[in-house]
Amino acid sequence: MVTIIKIGVLSFQGAVSEHFDAMKNTLNQRQINGSVIGIRTKTDLKNCDALILPGGESTTISKILAKSGMYDA
Repeated sequence: MVTIIKIGVLSFQGAVSEHFDAMKNTLNQRQINGSVIGIRTKTDLKNCDALILPGGESTTISKILAKSGMYDA
């Protein structure tokens, strides 16, 4: 059985593209079978094994998550 890890990057604010690139490079360098996906909805969140929250002020991130309905998820 081949394990494929899916790493999600919360795609609301911050250096989203830089986090995508860094994770893709890390997976390749370490020869890990995985992918990086953008997370914008609760459904997206259910499809990932790990989540990266790109930088930004934590209060702003909390407000965005609450407004989008993803805070509890």
